[in-house]
Amino acid sequence: MIGKNEIIIRQAKAEDLKSIVKAIEEMLLDDILIDYHQFIVAELNGEFAGIGRIKEYNDAKELCSLGVLPKYRGKGISRLLINELKTKAIVKPLHVVTIIPALFKKFGFEEVIKYPTSLLPKINYCTNTLGGCNNGEHYVVMKRMRHAI
Repeated sequence: MIGKNEIIIRQAKAEDLKSIVKAIEEMLLDDILIDYHQFIVAELNGEFAGIGRIKEYNDAKELCSLGVLPKYRGKGISRLLINELKTKAIVKPLHVVTIIPALFKKFGFEEVIKYPTSLLPKINYCTNTLGGCNNGEHYVVMKRMRHAI
């Protein structure tokens, strides 16, 4: 029996792909090379509530496509997703390209100027395709530097 406001974080399944794609489109997240195997899913009381994934590069791992659907925000779901994704990146450095650095600072990420060249296409994609800079937002690269909440 699921209790009130029970949040479950689990590995995505093939049947989640439609919901993942819809969430990515609605929240304007990274839609490059979507593979449900990379994703984890958050459910609140059995309802699809959020997603996140780790993309692997030769020289780094990237926490990306992190989002919580608007009606489920403010319930700690992003914290649970980030903590789960951090555990999946224990070998290579974990980076994030984001317009909300304050969120990731709480989890031990710090803004960096030097980062793996494999992230350059992502930065260009975010800036030119997702258009954050058009809204006055600025993408930054962050790296997990220390342990935090």
